[in-house]
Amino acid sequence: LASLRRAFGVDYALTLWPEWVWAIDNLDKLVENRGWPLPPALQGKRIALHAGANIGGRKGEPATREGMNAVAAMAHAAGWKITQGDWGLVFTKDGVEKCLQLSKVPRSAITSTAVLASCTPPSPVRSDDGWYVGDYGFRLADRQALPAPIHGSGAQGFWRLP
Repeated sequence: LASLRRAFGVDYALTLWPEWVWAIDNLDKLVENRGWPLPPALQGKRIALHAGANIGGRKGEPATREGMNAVAAMAHAAGWKITQGDWGLVFTKDGVEKCLQLSKVPRSAITSTAVLASCTPPSPVRSDDGWYVGDYGFRLADRQALPAPIHGSGAQGFWRLP
């Protein structure tokens, strides 16, 4: 993690359920929905995106199914066509095709970094990008994939890299 701090200037990480990190890394999800505002000191800062341990936020097939259905529903709202393949979900939009294979979704790992560009406050009016559905929308910019996932535990909320 020290090399991540040096290479990208990252001090903090945010743990998300693995399917949402996958959507940020592979689709056009550039907002993270939260029930609390972005700490002002983190606006404009680059953070690490950490995929948690379990699809759907907890162990078991029901949670995995719920997590996969949730990411598919939001992606559909964002304009992606979703089909079921033998190996997972296939997302298609504007000639781009991405496959979400459960066995290949990184877990308990930092996969990328992004800049916390802004925070959309709660509003009854939602953007038309399909990804903003929460109270607060942490807008992400300049996402950069890591060459390989960095495995390790995460934490709730923002957490400081060791």
